[in-house]
Amino acid sequence: MKGADAARSTVLDTRRALAPQKLRRTDRLAAWAAGEAVLSEARTNDPRASALSSKGIAFGADMRLSRRLLIGNAVGLAYDRSPLSTDLTYAAGSLSNTFYGTFFATPDTYLDAALGGAQSGFAGWADGGSGLANAAGSQVYAMLRASRRLDLDLHLGRVTLRGYSQGTVARMRFTGAAPDRQARRAEIALGLGGETQLSTRRGRLTPRAGLEWRIARVRRTTPDPDVDPERPEAEATRSISQSARIAATAGFDWALNPRATVKADYGLSAGTETFAPKQTVKARFTLRF
Repeated sequence: MKGADAARSTVLDTRRALAPQKLRRTDRLAAWAAGEAVLSEARTNDPRASALSSKGIAFGADMRLSRRLLIGNAVGLAYDRSPLSTDLTYAAGSLSNTFYGTFFATPDTYLDAALGGAQSGFAGWADGGSGLANAAGSQVYAMLRASRRLDLDLHLGRVTLRGYSQGTVARMRFTGAAPDRQARRAEIALGLGGETQLSTRRGRLTPRAGLEWRIARVRRTTPDPDVDPERPEAEATRSISQSARIAATAGFDWALNPRATVKADYGLSAGTETFAPKQTVKARFTLRF
């Protein structure tokens, strides 16, 4: 475990899980799946390794109760087991469950809500059978997000703008190797993104850009390991931290043909206190058979 910040559930990152444009013609009942699982030959080279691993798989189902209301449930799984050295093996796993819903105020305005929890575990052992320090974590979280889409007809074509605001609260607890630690986190995000579509001889090009401001406040509680176990809160150390960050992104999707797509993204972010910039560059090529 790297701390409270590392325990934030990816389920809350709705930018990757929810469609940018929600269609009102969705079927009454629907099932979906996302994520990836890797089946490798790692176990052939080392029997301590796991043949099947995943950074995250999510699947769920939802129901449209009316034209304006949709509810659903999602389950997330992650697992990996890897050898660390000649005689040490480590394994980590996570399970999450989230209830979510969407209220459509208008065809272009909607409100998302999510409530869920997650449990994770980390274990290590040596070939001789002796166990190493284990750790576990649990999390309860809630999210509320409002979004609005606006279409503009300009000289270059139609430009779609999407503005959103999101609030997230979470309570995390870590046990095991370290003393029982707890953290409460509250976060607010405001963002605006836009995209347009251009037709070229080589296919359809969709350039996009976005800007986001995010502020978070974390309260951590760490008990003294030497204190009386029956009164752990008596000598607990409490700390409060606050951070804000601004991020800008730009990229494009290029559909060369119905089977081939190129995707590229560039991101630049910085904290409002230190203004130390962080850059990310991602590229992806997809070929469907």
